[in-house]
Amino acid sequence: MSTTPHFHSVRTRPPQPSYPNGAAPVRPVRFAHGSIWAAALCAAGCTARAAQKSYPIQWQAGDGRLRYTATEFVVIEPLGVALGPGETLEVAWVTGATGYSIRIRSLHPPI
Repeated sequence: MSTTPHFHSVRTRPPQPSYPNGAAPVRPVRFAHGSIWAAALCAAGCTARAAQKSYPIQWQAGDGRLRYTATEFVVIEPLGVALGPGETLEVAWVTGATGYSIRIRSLHPPI
């Protein structure tokens, strides 16, 4: 039996336009672990803001966390977390906590 965690991509969408009657069409969303906090974070439409552009985050989900690894210097909005190239943002929700737990991992050991 393999102990390697399985990860899958979760892509967030940019904020949707408002609808004339105020109600957006309902679309079911499935998450492998059924995490409501992960669904809420993905629905927030997180973006990676770089110097001249901004693009939707493609989260990697698995092991009870969402992860994003930067390929350039970015700020993750609306979290306000800055990442350098190769740094990974891990977001989790610990049972009983009142907010997200955020950790930044680097491929390079501290000097």
